[in-house]
Amino acid sequence: MDYNGTFARIAMWSMLLLIPTAALADDCKSIADATARMACFDKASKAVKKPVGDPATDAAKHAIISSKSRMFTDADSLKDVAIGPPFPCASGVGSCVCVEANGKTPAGGYAGLHVFVVKIKGPTEAEMIGEMFKPETCGKMVSFPQMNGKR
Repeated sequence: MDYNGTFARIAMWSMLLLIPTAALADDCKSIADATARMACFDKASKAVKKPVGDPATDAAKHAIISSKSRMFTDADSLKDVAIGPPFPCASGVGSCVCVEANGKTPAGGYAGLHVFVVKIKGPTEAEMIGEMFKPETCGKMVSFPQMNGKR
C-alpha cells in the first residue's frame, strides 16, 4: 500500500478545509443583488468551523466526572461548577486542574463556592488534593455544567 500518496491526499484536503472564510466574505461584498449578497454571507458564516475544545481540558473533565462521587460528599448537590486549564502539579508529577464548586456538607447545608485542586491520575481517575489557596494558579475558569448535580 502506498502510504505516501495517502498522506499527501490527506494533507491536500486538510489545506483545502483551512481556506479562510474571509475571502468568501470579501467576494460577497461585490454582489450587487441584496438577496444574493445575504445568501452569500450566510453561506460564508456557516463555513466557519467552531473551535474545538482543549483536548487536555476535555480529558481532565472526563476523569473528574468519572471520579466525582469519590471526591465529593454529596456529588448530586453540586452547583455552579467551573474548571480551569491543566497545569503541572506542585509535586512536579502529573497534571492538576482547579475545580470551583458549591456543594452540600455532611450536615446538609451548602458550603459556598470553594476552589479545589484535582490531580488527573488517568483517563477515568482523578483525586482531590485539597482546597486551592493560590487561585491565580488556576487560570481562566470556565463553566463545567456536566458536573452540576441533580437539583
